[in-house]
Amino acid sequence: MQVLLDQAGCCIVGQSEQLVPADGILYAARDVTATVDSLPLITASILSKKLVEGLSALVVDVKFGGAAVFPNQEQARELAKTLVGVGASLGLRVAAALTAMDKPLGRCVGHALEVEEALLCMDGAGPPDLRDLVTTLGGALLWLSGHAGTQAQGAARVAAALDDGSALG
Repeated sequence: MQVLLDQAGCCIVGQSEQLVPADGILYAARDVTATVDSLPLITASILSKKLVEGLSALVVDVKFGGAAVFPNQEQARELAKTLVGVGASLGLRVAAALTAMDKPLGRCVGHALEVEEALLCMDGAGPPDLRDLVTTLGGALLWLSGHAGTQAQGAARVAAALDDGSALG
């Protein structure tokens, strides 16, 4: 992971026994106690991993619908409120978006195709719904981290980076 960080500046990883082992325990406890949808346990799982990274701002995309943990928007909204509230009480600037998972985002399904579609989006192309989500979430992060005066200004900066190809660069 350190080599990836040194070479690319970022990496995507998942929970393992060597990386955030306590999160595995939380997941296992949720499974055996039938509390997979427990707001406090989900909140602890999400925020514990983010806070240990030393973040100052976080944007979470809380999913709801047929393919999500929460089937309806009201339950997802409760998680979003909890994440924002607990995060704020711990000194983290948090914003949350609610996204329906009743249909795929974009036009592609499957890892390789979704990566290709993400690259197209970063180069100013790709489906409008993916672009809208990227600019909304990215704009919120720029605003929360102090790199834009408002969420709308942040979204405009993200859109400009997509359009001029600098996002892909």
